[in-house]
Amino acid sequence: MKYLALSVGVLLFMASACTFETSSSSEETSLSELEEESDVKVFESGLSCEKSYMSKGDEKFKQNVTFGENIQMNFLNIEGLKIVDDAIRADVMFLFTKLNGDTVMFIDYGEIVEQDFEIPNDDNVVFNVFTPITYPVYSGEKYIFRGGFKDVRTGKSLEGETTLKVNPNYNVEINASGMTYKEIYLVDNTQNTFILDQNVRLTSQNEFVIREIDGFNLVDGNAMIGASLLLTNDKDEEILNLPDLAKDMPKGMPYSEIGESLVVDFTIGSENVTTFANVSVKIWDKNGDGYIEISTRVNVID
Repeated sequence: MKYLALSVGVLLFMASACTFETSSSSEETSLSELEEESDVKVFESGLSCEKSYMSKGDEKFKQNVTFGENIQMNFLNIEGLKIVDDAIRADVMFLFTKLNGDTVMFIDYGEIVEQDFEIPNDDNVVFNVFTPITYPVYSGEKYIFRGGFKDVRTGKSLEGETTLKVNPNYNVEINASGMTYKEIYLVDNTQNTFILDQNVRLTSQNEFVIREIDGFNLVDGNAMIGASLLLTNDKDEEILNLPDLAKDMPKGMPYSEIGESLVVDFTIGSENVTTFANVSVKIWDKNGDGYIEISTRVNVID
């Protein structure tokens, strides 16, 4: 097994991951059914559509999302586009605000590269603007999400707005005492994706990311951090047991380096034949009583 026992960094699934695409809809969903499935308010500025709704891939949803999921603002059959050679030139935007109106994340038109998109020859065409639910959006909060796109050739735009309730990944169990955090999540750093289904790939570098950890009793600005990592296989046999990843750091780590993002990495090597693994991580303050315990069961896939 290869592993990076303890590392510090900022994992950013940047907002530039917000993109736009068109697709044909083969579903026979009526507008009345979409009305029941959608609570999106549409804002028209030269463009119009039959309906707007939210989805996670092909799954339509209202409000409830999980931190790390990709969400889509969908517009069905847009009217008013300027089509040249069966294609439009589109730009996108999205905005997350708190319920009180404070801006959390804003990517305006012009900040993402404009692209040409071919319009499918179909009676029902769905236009999608999608983005991951990620930092600085956090679970346990509600946000107003606004997504839209602009026809670059004409400047006309169409936007939708809805309320989102962001939930944590309940497959990751967390127990904390005397320490706080804003978010804890699991990612496949090799694939640059969030792990939500608890499937991890052999030889991929996986990371538990702890954002905005606090509660250390600092010594000259240093956190006297303790960290452990335990992996067991489907026979409850130890794959890896590292009781103190920070044992070679007697003076601790500068809190300024770990306060924003603390990462514990693990990789399940190809020599470890197992169908699943139990992963346990503990972070504690060697200069106090605070700790955070993280555990999950992951499915190991090729």
